[in-house]
Amino acid sequence: MIDSHCHLDFEIFDTYRAELLARMRAAGITGYIIPGVKADTWSRLLEVVEQDSQCALALGLHPAFMEDHRSADLLQLEQSLNHPSVVAIGEIGLNRLHHSEDLSAQKEILNQQLTLAKEQGVPVILHARQSLDELIGIVRKLGFSNGGIVHAFSGSEQQAEQWLKLGFKLGVGGAITHPRAVRLRRVVAKLSTGSIVLETDSPDMRPSFLPKNCENTPLVIPLIASVLASLRGEGWQEVVEQSDKAVLEALPRCAERFR
Repeated sequence: MIDSHCHLDFEIFDTYRAELLARMRAAGITGYIIPGVKADTWSRLLEVVEQDSQCALALGLHPAFMEDHRSADLLQLEQSLNHPSVVAIGEIGLNRLHHSEDLSAQKEILNQQLTLAKEQGVPVILHARQSLDELIGIVRKLGFSNGGIVHAFSGSEQQAEQWLKLGFKLGVGGAITHPRAVRLRRVVAKLSTGSIVLETDSPDMRPSFLPKNCENTPLVIPLIASVLASLRGEGWQEVVEQSDKAVLEALPRCAERFR
């Protein structure tokens, strides 16, 4: 069972990370992917990797942290892609919800990272807040064909189909557990087999069933899978196997990590 998107490098996990990793292994979580968000966190990510061989990394410059990014970060990113734990460039993309004031800068750094991914032949993990159609246009214009994952997908069935045609898988997590997410629940119920990857976005994107005094961690992946199975009318094991297979298809380098 793979969590395709979690932030276990965040400081909130420092006091119990080793215990959490042990509990994850005991729960049958065989792999997890941590996406980087800014260059000054990448060394921290590499420390986490040293603690657990079932961890894979994506490194990228997140649109929510534009003030922290420097031009030299792109060179560091290129040099870091050779690390055996790095399986993608990410988390990268556009955020119109809270950061629309620097959208032109977001687009510039996104294009630079997509170009690097295209040149290096690696997939990407995309952040798309209120920008799914815009990102589709950017990916198409660049001729990017390495695929990857659209993190926290929340779009329509039509948008989903466009992303799938571009070779991407769709990340689904805690949002589908909320009854008010009517459209999203309807969309994921109809998506083709093998198009969805499970994720927690820990510690964010809390599922509805999680008590307020509990942190969101990869340990909720089995429960999110249960909700998805119910929505799709499929068995839990089938949903988990489909997701794990989709992760390896989207991020082929993971096969070397999650043996």
